[in-house]
Amino acid sequence: MLIGSDLLSYSLGRPIVPEIMVELYRTSHFVALSWFAIVIAAPIFEEVFFRGFMFRGIQASGLGNGGAILITASTWAAMHAQYDAYGLATILVVGIFLGLARAVTGSLYLTTAMHMATNLIATIEIHLFAGS
Repeated sequence: MLIGSDLLSYSLGRPIVPEIMVELYRTSHFVALSWFAIVIAAPIFEEVFFRGFMFRGIQASGLGNGGAILITASTWAAMHAQYDAYGLATILVVGIFLGLARAVTGSLYLTTAMHMATNLIATIEIHLFAGS
């Protein structure tokens, strides 16, 4: 999915890494802390909240898996307001995949690992494009 996303971005003439993320990385005084926040802390918090707490509540409300997937993915994407519409759409698609994984497996560990892997790849790309 990430390869497809990067290829789509490239074919549309869009940067693989949004400039806001490159600038954030370039201006970071503690790069190791940035990596920790992006690759470890954010995925744990976001998965526990969105695919854990919110997902289970919505799923039990009668909206079922479909409602839980769409509502948590949409809310999660909207939280990433620093990105443009294309970036938000990309995050929404990732959120749908994470929600599907949660619904099919019931595992928060899996979605957290997937989220960490996604952020790790993105952070490596940021590192490469930021020239640090």
